[in-house]
Amino acid sequence: MRGHRMLTLMGLFVFSALTVAAQDAAPPSEAEGRPTLQRGAWYVAAYSGGSGFAAWINASSDDGEADLSLQGFNLRLSGGYFVADQLAVGPEFSAGFTRLVDPADNLRTEFEVSLGLQGAYFLELGDSRWVPVSRLAIAYERKTVRDDAKVDDEVENGVSISPKLGVTYFFTNRLTGGAEAVYSFTRRTADDGDTIILSHAVGLGIGITVFFR
Repeated sequence: MRGHRMLTLMGLFVFSALTVAAQDAAPPSEAEGRPTLQRGAWYVAAYSGGSGFAAWINASSDDGEADLSLQGFNLRLSGGYFVADQLAVGPEFSAGFTRLVDPADNLRTEFEVSLGLQGAYFLELGDSRWVPVSRLAIAYERKTVRDDAKVDDEVENGVSISPKLGVTYFFTNRLTGGAEAVYSFTRRTADDGDTIILSHAVGLGIGITVFFR
């Protein structure tokens, strides 16, 4: 059910973006550059993708080896205000599901939400429609874990740091589509107050961004 809600939200965002783009169908002006990447502009973005298809987790283990493998899917919504040309800051929210298998082949699922701040730098390359983007996000995370081997759900709270590197393509001055690679480091504390979980994950995301000025 939660997965369907995320897909519905993504579909509504895409529909809204296409509606906005229809009002701005002209290509970027080569002479003036992109005013939507200049100070005072702002944007909203939606990205989704595998957030942990190549991940390893060490949960308070002394051997330094991975304790779990995981695969996941998430939806990330963010916004930014350009405090300087090509440099924007703003909020970021994400939600996702994850499927984990431990060394004993036990299955558990996780639902995770996070809320934080992110900064983005857009590197314009002359008149090219392709624009590299680098981001850095810091967020508070809350994770609910359901394990078939346990009666009660587990709750984990913590902080994550996520650098991202990608590229976006400007269909118009206001609508772009892009992809990015993501690395995430998270430190969480379990609800028992004694267990600390350190996780590292890498993944890919694809999405769209709508700019306003």
